[in-house]
Amino acid sequence: MASNISDVQIKAAVSQVQTVTRDNVFPVVFETFLMALFTTLIAYFLYQQSSRSSSSRAKTSMLYVAIGSYVLAVVNWAIDIHVLWYELAMVIPEMLAGFDGRDPSYSTIVALEYMQTVLYTCIFSLSDIMLLWRAYILTSRPRWLLYTSIAIIVVEDVFYIVNMMSQLYYFPYLPASTLAVAYQLNAWAAPATFAFTAATQIFASVIIASQIWSSWDDLKDLILFRDSKRQHSQLLLLVVETGVLYSLLWIWATIAITPLSPSAAWDTASVWVPYYLVPISSIYPVAIVVIVSLRHSVFDRDARSESRMKVSFGGLQYGGHTTGSTETQTTSLAVTDVERGVPSLLKADISKPMPAAGNGGSLSLAAKEMFP
Repeated sequence: MASNISDVQIKAAVSQVQTVTRDNVFPVVFETFLMALFTTLIAYFLYQQSSRSSSSRAKTSMLYVAIGSYVLAVVNWAIDIHVLWYELAMVIPEMLAGFDGRDPSYSTIVALEYMQTVLYTCIFSLSDIMLLWRAYILTSRPRWLLYTSIAIIVVEDVFYIVNMMSQLYYFPYLPASTLAVAYQLNAWAAPATFAFTAATQIFASVIIASQIWSSWDDLKDLILFRDSKRQHSQLLLLVVETGVLYSLLWIWATIAITPLSPSAAWDTASVWVPYYLVPISSIYPVAIVVIVSLRHSVFDRDARSESRMKVSFGGLQYGGHTTGSTETQTTSLAVTDVERGVPSLLKADISKPMPAAGNGGSLSLAAKEMFP
């Protein structure tokens, strides 16, 4: 009889090892790779910020956002490592000794995973705030978008609070009434929360994409590769800035965690979601900050195009205004094509003050407000 029990325990332990390898080891390896990329990005961003003498409140705020996102991601990654160690070093040996689901190691894992739920709330909310804020800046700060964004964040936080309440279902020592409520919430809280967050990403991406469409006349040439002057890497930056891929990732994550079909493959897809979604959600706001801070933004590039001086027969034009006739002004201009990567030389000797630029580049100037 003892031999039969031992065989059952060994089979259970082997099955647990296979499950841990599939659902913990491989995802943690991939998460570690993403964290290595994140560390490189943060190091590069800090180097760029330290090498610049000028500073502003906006730059300081972005620095805090970048460091905060990184710290949250590192803590989450460390918890994943710790949970994996518990699974391999504690839970499996306890199964061989008669695991009943209430051992100290199991309670520790549940507590650590609940801490991760709180971290998810902070990371995802910060990512959404950054994306909505950027859409707000790029649209010249309309009041309706400000109020809409605040309402979205408030509703989203309510969803995340409900989701955290649903996770109490996994604590075995709570009162039965609390577990019953948590069980009812657990059936729909996570999919509903992810669906609302995905809708938020789509909303912000549509607003940003509409601004790109309206401000960049030759957008179609870039997408269809019909303009050889523009680098193909600009298309990649365009996709990153609009958040299209990020929105698609959230849509997939929502589908993956929704219990549509009881299959091992679907369960694996669901388990993998936080291992890549959390690091990417932490990386994305920092990547946007780095792109804008380095003046590689699509909008900033559009600003340089719009603000270049242009020569016409009636005089010198700047931002849509004519400064006067060529008889009253002496102008010497030498402009090379910025878009081809050739350093531009712009020199002007004008006897009268240059009038203020018009509103033609207001969108791009709004983009630069992230890093004035």
